[in-house]
Amino acid sequence: MVGNERVSGRSWTEVVACNDAHTLQRIITTHVLPGNVIVTDAWAGYANIGQINNSIYQHEVVVHANMFVEDIHPEIHTKTIGLWMHAKHKLRYQSGTSRALFQTYL
Repeated sequence: MVGNERVSGRSWTEVVACNDAHTLQRIITTHVLPGNVIVTDAWAGYANIGQINNSIYQHEVVVHANMFVEDIHPEIHTKTIGLWMHAKHKLRYQSGTSRALFQTYL
């Protein structure tokens, strides 16, 4: 899982054995301060983010089948989540990358 803080540009990664909603909610409450806006795509596992701990997060959803950036609110987009794609691409072509050690490379 990858998180990106837009204001500071800081990111974090966490390897998860199971990417279900329960695991996702645990990670969010560990890494994201209450009151923050979480922007995701429309994957079903993200559906209840807005209800975590009595709605301590605002959840905005970008449905990529319709658009990649909100017309009315251009700050609502998922364009900053390229870290995971970049890491996979770099590690895939890096000489000597071991699947067993992948987690340590992150």
